[in-house]
Formats: sequence, structure tokens, C-alpha cells
Amino acid sequence: MIKYWKNLSVYKKITIPLSLLAVFAIIFTYGFVTQLIKESETETLIQKARALTLQAEAVREYTAEQQRKNIFKTDLSKLDDVLLTVPIYSAMQVTEKKAAELNMEFKVPKVSPRNTKNTPDNYELAILEKLKKENLNEYWSVDEETNKLRYFRPVKLTQECLLCHGDPSTSESIWGNSNGLDITGAKMEGWKAGQMHGAFELMMDMAPVQAAVFDKSLIIGIVTLIAGITIIFIAILIANRISKPLKGLALATRKVADGDLDVNVEVTSSDEIGILSKGFNEMVSKIRVTRQSLKQEKASVEKKVEEGVREAKEQKEYLEKSVAQILTEMDKLSKGDLTAALDVNTSDAIGNLFKGFNRTSGNIRKMVTEIQEAINTTVSVSMQMASGIEEMAAGAEEQSNQTSDIATSIDEMTKTVAETTRNTTSAAESAKNSGLLAEEGSDVVKKAVVAMDKIATIVSEAAEKVMGLGNNSDKIGEIIQVINEIADQTNLLALNAAIEAARAGEHGRGFAVVADEVRKLAERTTNATKEIAGMIQQIQEDTKIVVNSINTGNEEVQAGRELAEQAGEAIKNIVITANMVVDEINQVATASEEQSLTSSTIAQSIEMINNVSRETLAGIHNMAGAAEDLNVTTESLKDLIGQFKLANEKISDFNSNNIVKQNKEFERI
Repeated sequence: MIKYWKNLSVYKKITIPLSLLAVFAIIFTYGFVTQLIKESETETLIQKARALTLQAEAVREYTAEQQRKNIFKTDLSKLDDVLLTVPIYSAMQVTEKKAAELNMEFKVPKVSPRNTKNTPDNYELAILEKLKKENLNEYWSVDEETNKLRYFRPVKLTQECLLCHGDPSTSESIWGNSNGLDITGAKMEGWKAGQMHGAFELMMDMAPVQAAVFDKSLIIGIVTLIAGITIIFIAILIANRISKPLKGLALATRKVADGDLDVNVEVTSSDEIGILSKGFNEMVSKIRVTRQSLKQEKASVEKKVEEGVREAKEQKEYLEKSVAQILTEMDKLSKGDLTAALDVNTSDAIGNLFKGFNRTSGNIRKMVTEIQEAINTTVSVSMQMASGIEEMAAGAEEQSNQTSDIATSIDEMTKTVAETTRNTTSAAESAKNSGLLAEEGSDVVKKAVVAMDKIATIVSEAAEKVMGLGNNSDKIGEIIQVINEIADQTNLLALNAAIEAARAGEHGRGFAVVADEVRKLAERTTNATKEIAGMIQQIQEDTKIVVNSINTGNEEVQAGRELAEQAGEAIKNIVITANMVVDEINQVATASEEQSLTSSTIAQSIEMINNVSRETLAGIHNMAGAAEDLNVTTESLKDLIGQFKLANEKISDFNSNNIVKQNKEFERI
């Protein structure tokens, strides 16, 4: 989709979006305005229905107010006359007449109606249930089957309605019959005030609304269509205005790409397209100037290239000649002729190369001469080395034998010292364990002393608390004595009251009963205090016995504490003695260990000396082999040096007798 859009021309990129936008705007505007018109016309019908039902409510309330103020006659006997005074009946009659004038149908659907004309259909039953369940003040909807707008307003019972629809037991007081019938002879339902019984319903035909919507929508459709066509026409004009210059500019660009620089774009405006066209013309003009400059530069470059080719040819011949000279002298040098040299006639890179070759050849001659001298020196040193190696081998062998004997003696001494160290360590461990056991016994005794101190403290506190209990018992005895005295005094007062009541005769009988009860209560109090006094006395005696026992236990605890402290001192002395023994044994063990370590160190040193001797002997053998290899290498080097030529002469042969003699000596070692 994106690729397709990128491939579209500018004309289509302008006209297609604007055309689609215009079509969308026409459809949206038409639909939106049509819906607004429909809602407006529908709302007009709803307002009429609402006004009519509010008028019905007003008639109902006004008639009820007249009824409450006794405006109507009370001696009406005809049913039709009585119905004219009923508020809901008046409202229904007025609304029905006005609804007919407004081309509306009026109905009062209700559940269990007395008038079968008001029996609700299924649609109305559903609406009545919705009004009651959701407690709505009004509800409207369009019935698609009848194409009618149906408006409902709930009717709720008032106190006046209960005269005919209230409690059946009130029929006699209101209507003069005991059968629960109202004035119409219908059974009173027993409903309550505020209960929804039915609803005012107005039905209005939607055909006029739909016709009005169609007429107005047609006008809106024509207007929006004209506006959309105008937008599309303007879009086409703008697209042509933009795309036409761009097409000319694209064609000119294609010609320039093909090599035609005589192109010129016509500038017809000063907007962005005009600026672009002007810039294109300036660019083409600069390209023409640049092309002319490039042609001139090309001729100059071709001339310089011809001169460069000629110089390169001359340089090539010079290089070939110089390389041939270098190769000739290098061939001599590779064959061992160290007298090879080049004649330096120039100071350029070739001349520097010739100088470098001559320096290299001279350095090689110098190096070969120095190697010759080094070979002679090496032969002399090798002879001296052979004599020294023989002496070193004999000494190393003797040293190895002596160190082996010493190592055997040291090993036996080390074993003896190790055995002594183990015995000493075992004794130290035993002494140490004895000391630890003594220390543990001392700690146990200390803990026992602390525990006895705590027991003594607890026993003392218990003794004090028991003594306090005895003192409190004495105080309780004093309080009981006071209560006993109060009981005796109460008993005496009750006796006096009984005497006074007897004197009062009939009037004092009730008081005598009270006095007798008080006397009995005083007697029970006296008996109870005597029992409590006996118990307290027993508690005091038991308390004294407990205190004596606690004091005796405290004395025993103190004695045990002193014995424990003595035992602790004795164990402490044992610990000190054991520690001293452990220290002495440890010193002996330490000395033995140090002796053992020293012996081990000596043994290790002897072993190291022995190893060094063996390594020295091995090194001597390696040196002998290396010296032999050196002689072989020297012989080979002599042969190589003999291939070089110095100052037109061969290098003289070395005297190899000494080398042969050295090789035999090394083989013997």
C-alpha cells in the first residue's frame, strides 16, 4: 500500500485524499444532521406528550384539592355525578379530549383494571414493570410494529384514591355497606397511598415526523453534495496548478540526465515551484560552465601524461642497467668472493643502494676475519677446559662418598631423638589432662559455692517473707478482735431494739423482725470470727515452725559453702602444681623437638650436599659433552670459513691436531 502510494503522481496524491475527504464529509454531515433533525422532531412530540400528562396531573391535583375543601355537593346520588368529583376520572376525561385534538391516542393501562378498555397489552405490561422497578418519572420509546411513539407517565395512588381502592373494612363508614364495595359496586382492592397502579399513556404516529425528517434531510443532502463537488473541483484546480510545472521540471531533468544542457525551464510564479524552477535553471547553467572547464583541464592533463610516460621510460632504462650491475656483484658475493664491489657514480637512490652493497660486503669481510681469530682462541680454551674437568670429576666423586656416610649417621641420631620427643610429648599430654581435670573440678566447686550463695539468699528472703506473713497474721487477729467487738455491740443493740419494739406493740412488730435478723447476723459474725481466729492462730504456729526450719537450713548452707571454698582452694593448689609439671615436661619436649629439628636440618643439608655433588658430577659430564660438541662445531666452522675469499686469496687451513687430541680426552672423561 505504501509502495503504491509512493508511485502515484503528485496530481493523484492531491486529488484522491481531498476527494475522499469530501465524500466522507458529505456522508458524515448528512447522517449527523439527519439524526439531529429526527431527534429534534421526536423531542417535539415528547414535549407535547409531557405537557399533556402534566396537565392531567394538574387537573387531578386540582380536583383533589376541591374535594378536600368540600366544594362538591355531598348529597350526590347518581354514579355519573359522583364520578365527576373523582380526581383521576376528571384528569382522564380532560386528557382524552385534548389528546384527540392533537391527533394522539390516550390510554391509562393498569394491572387488574375495572374498565376493560384499560387492560394493558404485552408491550404496556413490560413498560409498567420497568416504571415500577426502576421508579421512573417517565418513559418513552418507538414501537416499530405500529410506528408510534409511546409516552408513559406513572400514576401513583393518593389518599383520595383510597376512598374507592383502599381497605374494604372502611366501606361501611364511607359508602354505607358492609360488603367492602365502593359506590360503583366494585370490590375495594385494599391498596396503599403512593403505590403505582397504572400510567398515563399517549401514542403518537411517527409518520409526520419521518416526513419532516425526509424533507429537511433532502435539503441538507443537496447542500452537502454541492459543497463536496465544490471541494473536489477546487482540489483538481490546485492539483493542476502544482503538477503541471512539476511535470515540465521533471521532463527538463530527464533531458539534462541524457546530456542535453541547453534546457531552460519557464518560471511562471514566485512560489516554491517558481523558486525550484529558477534554481534548476541556475544549476544547469553552472553545469555547462563546469563542463567547459573540464574540457580544458582534460587537454592539460593529457599533455602532462605524455611527458610522464617519456620520463618513466628513461627511468626504466636507468633502473634496468643499475639492477644488472647489482645482480652481477651479488652473484660473486653468493659464491664466497668477498672482494665484490660496485662503482658509485650518482647520488640518487641507486647510488645510495650501491653504497649500501659496498658497506655490506666490507662488513662480511670483517666478520669472517674476526670469526677466524675466534676459532683459534676457542681451540686454546678447550684444551685448558679438558684438564680442569678431569680434576673436578675426581673431587666430586670423593665428596659424594663422604656425604653418604655422614647422612647414614645423622639418620640414626634423628630416629633416637624422635623417639625421645614422642615419649616426652605423651608425658606432657598426660600432665596437661590432669591439670585440665583439676581446673574443671575447681570450676565445679566455684559454681557450687555460687549456687550455695544463691540458695542462702533465697532461704533468707523466704524467712523474711514467712516472718512478714506471721506479722500480717497478728494484724489480721487484731482486726478480727475488732470485728468480734463490733458483733457483740451489734448483738446488744439488736436486743435493745427488740425490747423497744415489744414496748411499741403492734406498731413495732416490723421493727422487731428486723432487730431479730440483725441479732442473728451478729451471732453468725461472732461465730465466724472465732473460727477465723482459730485458723490464724494455727497459721502463726506453723509460720514459727517454718521460720525455725529455714534458719536451720540457712546455717547448714553456710557450713556447706565454707567446706566448698576449702575444697576449691585445695583443687586450685593441685592445678598450680599440675601446671608446673606440665611446663617442665613441655620444656623437655621442646628441647627434644628442637634437637630433632636440628638433626633433621643437618640430615637435609647433608642430603642437599650429596645432591649437589651428584649434580656437579652430572654437570661435569655435560661440560665434557659440550666441549666435545664445541670441537665438532669448530671443525665445521673451519670448513665453512675456508670457502670465503679475502683479497683474492683463500683462507689458510687450521691446524686440527689439537682439536683431535681434545676430542679423545673428552671421550675418556
